[in-house]
Amino acid sequence: MRRVCMTMICIALVSLSCSKKSKVEEPIDLFKVNQYGKYGYIDKTGKMVINPQFDSASDFSEGLAEVSIGDKHGYINRAGKYVINPQFDTALKFSEGVACVELGGKWGFVDKTGKYVVNPQFDEARGFSEGLAGVEMGGKWGFVDKKGKLVINPQFEGADDFSEGAALVGFGSGRYGSPQLGYVDKTGKMIINPQFDVAQSFSEGLAMVGIAGKRGEMQLGFIDRAGKYVINPQFRAAESFKEGLAAMQVGEKWGFVDKAGKYAINPQFDLATSFSRGLAAVKVSDKWGYIDRNGKYAINPWLDYAAPFTGDLALVNISGDTGYVNRAGREVWMPPVSIAGEYSDLTLSEESGDFTGVGTCMITKGDDGYSGLFRQHEGTEYFFYPPEPLLNIQVSEPDSSISFEVLWHEYDYSTGQQVTKMRVAHAKVRREGLRISWAEGGDELYLPRKKQ
Repeated sequence: MRRVCMTMICIALVSLSCSKKSKVEEPIDLFKVNQYGKYGYIDKTGKMVINPQFDSASDFSEGLAEVSIGDKHGYINRAGKYVINPQFDTALKFSEGVACVELGGKWGFVDKTGKYVVNPQFDEARGFSEGLAGVEMGGKWGFVDKKGKLVINPQFEGADDFSEGAALVGFGSGRYGSPQLGYVDKTGKMIINPQFDVAQSFSEGLAMVGIAGKRGEMQLGFIDRAGKYVINPQFRAAESFKEGLAAMQVGEKWGFVDKAGKYAINPQFDLATSFSRGLAAVKVSDKWGYIDRNGKYAINPWLDYAAPFTGDLALVNISGDTGYVNRAGREVWMPPVSIAGEYSDLTLSEESGDFTGVGTCMITKGDDGYSGLFRQHEGTEYFFYPPEPLLNIQVSEPDSSISFEVLWHEYDYSTGQQVTKMRVAHAKVRREGLRISWAEGGDELYLPRKKQ
């Protein structure tokens, strides 16, 4: 089912999912995680409180979270129990007591018992915001109330949610084929005429807008509710104001301005996101970190990706794995590291000369557990059995260590027999691979994980 709803972010009126954060302030204490392809939820300490079991999941909103099993979507409570059984083709977060759902190609709204308050009838729909929800009928967008009554007739090319009493809407077609953007009030009256090529909803009293130049170059600024420029167009890119500051790009660098347009943090970052809970994610030289409102690093850049904080945690990516860090920058939850997989350039050496060389390794799981095959580049093969304690290590620090006995089979070409050997070893599991050192000596093997 095609799912398109509108927000104005880039060069045009862009269609996006109508999943929207609830305006209702509520504690954020459960966080969705993906473990072995299934979604569950952790608390802020990293403890799994709802076991991974869903094929998709959303954040909790107003006490419920949208989840799916197979192709059907429903809602669970904070205990992980179904409040509304999976039955919808698509389902969005609860907002203002109702949720937008799709069944059989039409969209409607349900309450927290799963009862329809507005029967499925719309081609597209958005969640409720400030008492109204955007809906599409016959290719045009308007707004309905919670009884499904049209308050603003469908007439727009697109419509964003109401924010601070105004909704961003699109009319006609501009110079580059995209709708011209303006703002309406809750009666449908145009309060700021369509004139912008780029715009965002009002946030903290201001809205980011821009008009493309003759060659398509964009200059962005900020207007007030009267449509007057408070910060003149001058930025290549910009985000809405959050916590009194707005991220913006000048030249090739990002910084932050206050509502007077003065630099609060000079442009110096390769990318930047809005402030959330006093911190903003920034990117420098391919690594992400977090700064405070003074521009000082609260978390040094070492992450491969960093999202804004929600509650006490932030979603991050480390060496290809997605998890969470806390405000101190410490890993709270990352996917368990399994040594099952394919590795390359394995290096293994012993002073005795046995089981040495450089090659590739494949660790697989069969009916009898895990087994490994190490193939040296010259063709010699070794079979070994990785120890079970290594298979699912939860890494809460940059690395975790464990001692174990490693067992392998070596083919003795002089006798034509296979010899079984066992040694005590210490392993250090890192996200980029597995490093093993023998207890009896200084030899070491390293298995770098092959990226998928």
